[in-house]
Formats: sequence, C-alpha cells, structure tokens
Amino acid sequence: MQVCRLDANLGSIDLDLLALRRVRLIGVTFRTRSKEERIDCVQRCAADLLEAHDCMERDEHAGKLVLEIS
Repeated sequence: MQVCRLDANLGSIDLDLLALRRVRLIGVTFRTRSKEERIDCVQRCAADLLEAHDCMERDEHAGKLVLEIS
C-alpha cells in the first residue's frame, strides 16, 4: 500500500481496515534526505523495477508481478 502526500497537509486512513487486512503502514519522508540520497534511491528503485516493467510490457506474465528485493 502506498500513501502519498503531494498537495495537501491532511489525510485520513482507516486503521481498522488496515489491521483487518494485515497491512503494514510504514512512514518515510525524503525531506530530510540529501539530494544525492534521493537520486540514489530513485536509481536503485528504477533498476529493481525495470525487469518487472519489461516483463509486463512484453505481456509475459499471468496475473500479478511479484518483486523480490534483497
């Protein structure tokens, strides 16, 4: 689950629904990260997702794609 804040300062999440579905909510912010750390994060994510995205583009999957990141 991904919760983003692009334009607003407030939002609401039904925590009971998250608990019912056993979803973990993890909070992070990039505001405290340096520009170099943010660039590194984006590049590493792109490298991890590129293979899965290519598989999806070639229509070589059946159902959901599962990413294993070590």
